[in-house]
Amino acid sequence: MRILLTLLFVFTSLNFAMANEVFIDNDDQTITDVVTGLTWQKAKPSTPLSFPAALQACTNLELGGHRDWRLPEVKELLSIVDFKRYDPAINTLYFPSTSGLYWMQTSDNGSVKRRILKTRYGSISEIIEMGNPYYNAVLNFRCVR
Repeated sequence: MRILLTLLFVFTSLNFAMANEVFIDNDDQTITDVVTGLTWQKAKPSTPLSFPAALQACTNLELGGHRDWRLPEVKELLSIVDFKRYDPAINTLYFPSTSGLYWMQTSDNGSVKRRILKTRYGSISEIIEMGNPYYNAVLNFRCVR
């Protein structure tokens, strides 16, 4: 009976641990999200950029043997937010040095709009329009494919 209870505990613990492993470190500076199938740039680039420059930097990125990187859409960047965490609301084991504001994009009627993720709480700003103080800001970004 004791062996049966021990085995039951081990399998239950293993199943719980596996259910919580959402990310895989690919050991090539990329992280794969097993739920969404997205692959992320592990470390943010060292230099924050303007929105147009961040779009271009992702397009030009060659990482992990791939060249099809882009700036993430809102729902994609939200998929790595962990609302149980605070400042940053992101798992820093897989995404180190993640704090501050991050560029993301949203498509609206064929045009690309600027949005910002605030990593402190995992909140999203409204679409950044011309005249907004953030419109020409240089912010962090992380590419996805």
